[in-house]
Amino acid sequence: MLLAACGGAGGGAGEGDTIKIGAALCLTGIQAPLDEPALKGAQLAVDEINKQGGVLGKQLELINLDCKSDPATTANVAVQ
Repeated sequence: MLLAACGGAGGGAGEGDTIKIGAALCLTGIQAPLDEPALKGAQLAVDEINKQGGVLGKQLELINLDCKSDPATTANVAVQ
């Protein structure tokens, strides 16, 4: 599950320099062998897009939170 982060207009320094993409993939536990290749593929895609100038002139940043192959943790990660 990949989620694009959407933010409103902010006033912080550096805000708006990147487009953050959130991922909720398992890097530990029984689900890890299935999710690790997906994360590597997503990171490869982000790297390729960034090499070509990003999206609308902004670089992409992939942020993954480990779901630990646990449904409750997955729900909490999705909220984060």
